[in-house]
Amino acid sequence: MEKTILIFRIKTSRLKARNLALEEVKSFLSDVDNVEVVVGGPLSTEKGVIAAYLPKKFDVDILEPDFSGLGYIQQVDLMVQESRESKNTIKWKGCFYSLETIYEEDKEEVRNQAPDKRRFLLPDPTGVLRYVNGYRGDGTETGKRALPVEDCKFMLNLSKIKRGQKVLDPFAGAGGIVFAAVNAGLDVYSSDIDPKMQYGLRDFGSKHFVSDVQHLPFDNNFFDSIVTEAPFDKNVTNNVAEGLAEMQRVVKKSGYIVLMVADHQVDQIRQKAVSLGLDIYVDQPLDRKGTAVHIFGFKKKQLDEKELVRLLGDCRGR
Repeated sequence: MEKTILIFRIKTSRLKARNLALEEVKSFLSDVDNVEVVVGGPLSTEKGVIAAYLPKKFDVDILEPDFSGLGYIQQVDLMVQESRESKNTIKWKGCFYSLETIYEEDKEEVRNQAPDKRRFLLPDPTGVLRYVNGYRGDGTETGKRALPVEDCKFMLNLSKIKRGQKVLDPFAGAGGIVFAAVNAGLDVYSSDIDPKMQYGLRDFGSKHFVSDVQHLPFDNNFFDSIVTEAPFDKNVTNNVAEGLAEMQRVVKKSGYIVLMVADHQVDQIRQKAVSLGLDIYVDQPLDRKGTAVHIFGFKKKQLDEKELVRLLGDCRGR
């Protein structure tokens, strides 16, 4: 085949999220021209395999520094064409290939980045700032949580964000997405309505603002992407849905919004996105260790200012 073939292997813990892993790989390779990404391919008999067909002379060294930013992928192999068959070769489309591993996840490094291994700066009952080891939030549906590292990386990749670009987490909480975004070399902003979270988030390296999602303190078209996990409480679903209009306002034209919501919030969020004129490019459920959640990916259309004002006005009037 006149192609460079990469094999992406999904983490065992995310095999049930194969379709989302496929979307992550597609987003990861979105800047590559003439790329095709499919489940299976040359190794279709193996579980958790995604094949990517890139131009034949594509330099995979360009991608290698960013492989560690993949969330649901644990290994990447390059298919190397061989002149003859051997016990280690794979036959595909009449040719023989060997596999060269060009990336393998450092499990110890990922484990050390986990929420229970991090320190988070918080005020104690007397107001003195102290580091709390392994802070993951207060455990309530409206409280602050910290997503697993692989979910944070996966969501950032879905947003097609690139190193150095501006990303916002408007429900920053305990900072899982912020932590992953800073480590990925992004220009990270965050907001949260709870003022006590500001110290830990700024300590992670975020430009943080205390604000409600319906009144974000940022200019129009400011961010390349928005990535966030919304509060799961039914009582705040309306606030999340209405906040989507503000996210649309502050993200750039043709920018992306990636949102994790609870299963019971899906219909209202989807309806709001449609009313705002957002393109939905990811709309899939996810079982997160027994918790039913949903992943949305929205793309902002390149509307003119009059059309955007009309849409926002219609939504606020409802």
